[in-house]
Amino acid sequence: MARYVYDFKGTGSRHSNAVFSSYRFAKVWIRKNKLTGLLTRHVLNIPGFDFQLAEGSLPKSLMRKANKPETRETYVDGRWHKHFFLGLGENDPGFNEAEDSWHRERGYL
Repeated sequence: MARYVYDFKGTGSRHSNAVFSSYRFAKVWIRKNKLTGLLTRHVLNIPGFDFQLAEGSLPKSLMRKANKPETRETYVDGRWHKHFFLGLGENDPGFNEAEDSWHRERGYL
């Protein structure tokens, strides 16, 4: 059975800000601190490429190149991630409105 960690990278960060053993712990911390960024789930002890290859969920475009080292070196397993904005998760009520308001205030919309 696969075990996972949840890696939070705040907007503007070059590296992870925090790594959690559960989604619940990560979500509580993100909400408490009203953070904006991306939470990504990573499988432990198995490279994401190998994990998806074994379970048959690797995109077909990569299947043809699976044995090439450059494919494995550049592959990022991005199947599971959640966006947060000021502590709100992407499925939370008010997420879209808060994000739109922030972008409008800065002239991005």
